[in-house]
Amino acid sequence: MELNQASQTFLVFFFVFLFSLIGFAFYVNKNKRLPETPLVNAVQTSILFVGIFTLLVFGASYYFVLADTKPTDQPLKDALSVTASFFGGFATLTAAFIGSKLFNDWRDQHNKQVNSDFIMKFYDNLFEMKATAISVVGYFIDYLNLETLEQRQEQYENLINHNKRLCYLIDYSSQSLSDLAFILDEDDYDKNFKPMIGQLHEKLSILNDFFRLYINNPNAPISSDADQILIEQLPELEEDLYDHYRSFMVELKRYYRA
Repeated sequence: MELNQASQTFLVFFFVFLFSLIGFAFYVNKNKRLPETPLVNAVQTSILFVGIFTLLVFGASYYFVLADTKPTDQPLKDALSVTASFFGGFATLTAAFIGSKLFNDWRDQHNKQVNSDFIMKFYDNLFEMKATAISVVGYFIDYLNLETLEQRQEQYENLINHNKRLCYLIDYSSQSLSDLAFILDEDDYDKNFKPMIGQLHEKLSILNDFFRLYINNPNAPISSDADQILIEQLPELEEDLYDHYRSFMVELKRYYRA
């Protein structure tokens, strides 16, 4: 069947409108200035494609209804009926796609919130670990500055207690910092955090060796060469430990999302 002039004109204008709409949609998408989330982009793209396919189905249906060898009295109604059937399927698939995007977006936001809460609590632990390390080093410096052997013997039990605090700190720091592997990117953890954890453990272990030297030799003479070396080195070690714990805080800021 040959299309009459009115039908031909309608189809020409319809497809001109359709391709103009597609071109305008791509132009807007390319030149938009406001930042949008992947979820918003996915929803907008889905709606755009459903609209375009619906118009395509309507145009094709209308054309084939008019071109049918058995003409119909209501070609527009028949074309709309075919389009509605296809639109139901398109809408169902689009709804399922958007639903999956919504769930994934919610899951990502939930995981980020969980990680942020973990890191905030971890910050508190870092402050406590740093304070303990500085306190232990400070006590050891004061111990070495005692002027008589009798004063050191009086502090012997405190020396042992501070060494116990240090041993606990070594184990707790290693375990707690290693737990970061569960929430951080694996490559980032291996590259940035794992070496820092090893360095911190090494420094605390050196401090523990210094403690053990005096615990195992409670009657060592005052102002020995070891005393002088440690009195000079411990303030530097104290500052180094402070900076080391602070470095963890700085690195973790990249993972915190308020």
